[in-house]
Amino acid sequence: MGGVIALDFDGVLAEYAGWKGEDVTGSPIQGAREFVLSLLGKGYGAVMYTCRRADVVERWLRDNGFPLLAVSDTKPQALLYVDDRGFRFTGDWADVMTAVEHAAANDVDKAILVKAASVEGAYPPADSVQPLLVTTFVDISRLPLEPGAPTTAEQALAKIVEEEMTDAYGAQIDAHLERFPDAVNPFGLERQTQITDLARQVAANRLDKYEQRLHVFLATNPTEDKLVEWLANRAVNDAATWARLDATYARREANKDFFQRNRELREGKFRIYPDSAAEPKCLGVIGVEYDSYDEAERALGSVWHHNCVHFVDRA
Repeated sequence: MGGVIALDFDGVLAEYAGWKGEDVTGSPIQGAREFVLSLLGKGYGAVMYTCRRADVVERWLRDNGFPLLAVSDTKPQALLYVDDRGFRFTGDWADVMTAVEHAAANDVDKAILVKAASVEGAYPPADSVQPLLVTTFVDISRLPLEPGAPTTAEQALAKIVEEEMTDAYGAQIDAHLERFPDAVNPFGLERQTQITDLARQVAANRLDKYEQRLHVFLATNPTEDKLVEWLANRAVNDAATWARLDATYARREANKDFFQRNRELREGKFRIYPDSAAEPKCLGVIGVEYDSYDEAERALGSVWHHNCVHFVDRA
């Protein structure tokens, strides 16, 4: 499994009844969210391409419970393209003209997206494909879907970690964009994939450590009540600690990406937050104003440790 699937926004994920403005978006098409979750669960990447602004689409994704996907205003490289106005190109331009005339006769207000019949083995050979003389490329409502719910504890934990990191990353980027509306949103497919992969690794490592601690505790022959109490305490305490660490990591990575992409904003006064520290070596770098983002990030990097909760932001 693997590869990137490119999804159109209007008419594929969101209902579309003609262009009514940049900020006017339709409701989710039935089955779209489940399809995206199933797609990601199977190990595929997903990127959306649309003429709408990225922030409009990202807000729609959050408001409708979708994972935060990469958004592109250009046609991305992909294994497969899902578009409500697509036409599979097989080398016969007469077929293309027929489709164009069909679209014009039906008042299609979006340009026909011509598709290649073979993209790195993604499609059957051209001679085995019947040209589609309709404006629908892939009808996602008819695709066989599997439930998106995780089936193992590791998958469930990985999903939680990914959601927490994605939410924290997105919130930090949103905060920067509110202060700097003209800045570039750095979130993309590469970062999305990194978060997904990291979440899987983190979930596996945490469950392994949890199992080790459980075996040590069971060796003390605890009573049933003590075992229940231990499990409850671990669940609550570990979950709180993990959530804090995940959010801090994601926030720091969001800052790195944002200031790397918007280099003109790296100058100015920066601080390391929060202003308190449990680790003695962190006390030497907090409560100080730095003359640039790079200077503050170097200072934080010199004391960064496994359970560190600090991050760099403007003073």
